[in-house]
Amino acid sequence: LQLYTAGFDASWEIDLFGGTRRAIEAASANAEAVDADLADTQVSLAAEVAQTYIDLRDQQTRLELARRQADIEQKMLTLTQQRRERGTAADIDVERLTTQVENTRSTLIPLDAQMSDSLDRLAVLTGRAPGALDQQLASARPLPPMPATVPIGDPSAMLQRRPDIRAAERRLASSNAQIGEHVADFFPKVTLFGDIGFSASDPGHLIRKSNFSWITAPYLQWNAFDFGRTLGSVHAAEASRDEAEARYTKAVLGALQDANSSLSRYGHQREHVVTLLKVETSATHSAALMRQRYTAGVATLIDLLDTQRQEFSAQQNVVAGQAELLKDFVSLQKSLGIGWEAPQG
Repeated sequence: LQLYTAGFDASWEIDLFGGTRRAIEAASANAEAVDADLADTQVSLAAEVAQTYIDLRDQQTRLELARRQADIEQKMLTLTQQRRERGTAADIDVERLTTQVENTRSTLIPLDAQMSDSLDRLAVLTGRAPGALDQQLASARPLPPMPATVPIGDPSAMLQRRPDIRAAERRLASSNAQIGEHVADFFPKVTLFGDIGFSASDPGHLIRKSNFSWITAPYLQWNAFDFGRTLGSVHAAEASRDEAEARYTKAVLGALQDANSSLSRYGHQREHVVTLLKVETSATHSAALMRQRYTAGVATLIDLLDTQRQEFSAQQNVVAGQAELLKDFVSLQKSLGIGWEAPQG
């Protein structure tokens, strides 16, 4: 007589004192912390890409202005050399302008090198090989426009948005849940073992209700003589919780300092750009007046070229100041956690 059987063994642990639930909470909180770490990396990468792009456009614009300034200074030098040949200019004037021309030209090479470095850096930051974006971004473009207003919000909203704070908070929650997981080891664990299956002499009648059988048995496990080790595990978990709490406090305080510093830098740079714009306006107005005087024949070409050189210099300062303001804006956005949404739990 042959007997055919089919079945499986199973075991269930009854979570009477919440140890398993706390372990699940710890694992879930740790997984959420890892997600927040990923968001923090993405925010940092986006900020770095934005700042590198701003650097590139700043370098391109200032390089173009420096070239135009060098051309004007070269014209001034040529005219001064001609005047010296006619005896109406001194050697010191020629040497002074020669020095100015060479100083301006000396700024072109570093700017060009910085542009190449920014192009390669942008390519790498976007996951491409160095040089992959040269053709696409080689042409000069103006700096991105500044927004009219900067939403700041309240500090509590900032703390909820920043992914680094969320990661620290989730790790604190995980450490706290691990304490409960170890505390549950003080109490007994009840496990149910079971055997479920079918048996029949005819394989065609195997899967029938009448041939179904099952058996269960409880199993009690309690380390009643190992409380010292369990207590040590609880104390270790509490120490980890205290460390996680300290890291969370550090993350919050660091975020508040970062936001306050970024806001201060942004505000002061806005004031600096306003001052630079006033200087540029004055230089542009001076160049326009000198152009009128030159047209009327009461000013020399050298005087006109000199005011134009000052105008280009003021424009360069404005571009550099606006680029720094944009980078401060990016830093402010990053410090406030603006630009991304925390996952909804």
